[in-house]
Parts: sequence; C-alpha cells; structure tokens
Amino acid sequence: MASAIRAFRFGYPALFPTRRLTGPAEDLELAPVEDWQFEIARAETAAFRNAETHLDLRALLVLGRGAGLGGLELRYTTGSHIGHVPAAGTWVEVTAPDEQRRVPILARLADLAEDLAVVRSERCMIANGPAPCDPSQAGHLAGVLSRSLRRHGHGFRINTEGLRKAWLVEQVASNTPIPTFQAADGLKSLRSLERLVPYAPRPPASPVHLAYELGGIEAHEDSRRS
Repeated sequence: MASAIRAFRFGYPALFPTRRLTGPAEDLELAPVEDWQFEIARAETAAFRNAETHLDLRALLVLGRGAGLGGLELRYTTGSHIGHVPAAGTWVEVTAPDEQRRVPILARLADLAEDLAVVRSERCMIANGPAPCDPSQAGHLAGVLSRSLRRHGHGFRINTEGLRKAWLVEQVASNTPIPTFQAADGLKSLRSLERLVPYAPRPPASPVHLAYELGGIEAHEDSRRS
C-alpha cells in the first residue's frame, strides 16, 4: 500500500458520506468502533446504576472516541486537564509520561467532555480517585461495558484501541494537515497510518486516485507528462 504521506498529498482519503467501516478480516477484532456502535455503547452506560461507574464509562467513551485517548493517557487525565477557549474549541491536555500533548476534542462530543470534567474536577476521569489510576482501569471498564452489551444482545465489543482508531480514521478522512495531526495524535510514525487507510471512506475513482492505486505519485506524475 502506498504511504500515508502520499495519501495526504493528494487529499486521499477525502471526507465523503459515512459508510460502514470494513477492513482486513484478521483486524476486525481491533477495527475502529463505528458510529452506530458508539451510540449503542453510550446508551448502554445508562444500564449501570452505580453513579461512579456510569461516569467512568462515559469518560472512557467520550475521551476515547472524541480525542483518541488510550488507556495510558486516560489514567493520567483529570477533569482539570480539559479546557475550552471560544476561538479554539475544547481540548484535553495529555500528561502521561512521554506523551505530553494537547488534543482537540471532536466538536460533537465537546459538551459531554466538559460536563464530565466539571464532575470529576481533580479526580481521574475514568476512576473516582486521584490520577494516575490503576493501569488496568481502562481495560476493566471496556470489559465491563462489553459484557453488558453482550447480555443485551449486541454482538460487538468496546475497547480503547477501537475507540482510538475511530478517532484517527476521522482525522485521516478529514484531511487534517500532517503537522497538526502529528502534534495531537501521539503516533510515533506516519507509517502507522497505513493500517488505517482501509477503514477510511473513499472518494469516487478519478485519475489522481487511480494513480494512487496503481503506484502512487510516480505513476500519476508520469501520466501528466505524457
């Protein structure tokens, strides 16, 4: 597959109407969480009568899908790390060791994140206690939520990796500028994006995109010179 850098240079993949995300069969277990799955999971949190567990699960979903935070980042995140500036939107400060960065939260989930931040204030967003919380907390919550979904007849699981991949795919599909993307996503290499391209919505075929499929920049540039 051509590199992610080539994809961004030609504006591929572009933002097109949402479709079901599909990918290599061996990767389906860790495929990005789809929007319909996210909404079902968010509604499922209401089944938990314990108020703190309810908050934990909501924070896991909102910050995982809305800002791409994984288990390591989540365990260090408190309500005080979420801020809002009218001209810049809502963001979360990632303070995990070797992972310090500022991540914009998707606008459609920003209000939910801000509400959770008020309640959790100086406490860990995914645990009713100080940060950092237990290293296994994010995985534990994902397991609790997945078991509840299964009991209610839903045939999918929630995990932090799938939530984060969904956020990353949305950034790729939105053609977020590479410098901006790198500053926020925490990926160590752009090569990591290659695994996400199969899940991104694709535009209709065009000379540019056909060149991408057949060999990338070189094939496209050769066709323009001929």
